[in-house]
Amino acid sequence: MSEYISVQDAVEHLTKVFYALYGAFYPRVVIDEVVKKALSEVPTVKIVRCRDCRYGEERWGRYRCSKMDEDWDIAFPADHFCSYGERKEEDE
Repeated sequence: MSEYISVQDAVEHLTKVFYALYGAFYPRVVIDEVVKKALSEVPTVKIVRCRDCRYGEERWGRYRCSKMDEDWDIAFPADHFCSYGERKEEDE
């Protein structure tokens, strides 16, 4: 399973939404170009989920961030992410 939606899937989805909203006002070709241009300008950042992070410590299906929290005061789901995320090395 890919971590990212493909550009083609995003274009198709956004085109459908845009066409449903504005299809009566703009031709399909214009909508396609607007969506592609909008997607090309979106900055992307790779994220690291708690389950894949070197600071994530799992207990009972929840994760604690050893970088952020010394105790188990805050526990996150496995698919949570934050700005501290660093991917685990293969040998960890």
